[in-house]
Amino acid sequence: MHDVTALAIALVLLGHIRLAYRDPQARKGMRTGIVDRTWARREHSEWLEDDRGQTGSP
Repeated sequence: MHDVTALAIALVLLGHIRLAYRDPQARKGMRTGIVDRTWARREHSEWLEDDRGQTGSP
């Protein structure tokens, strides 16, 4: 059972690393907390809606 669990954890970890290397903008966002508006619109459009609601801008 431990071997199966260890293998599952390793596969999940490798999958997350692979996805992180495919999206440099997401890595930048995790490091700095800042992403481009185009990336935010494409990946998380609801963030921009929240931003507009908070700032009052159109």
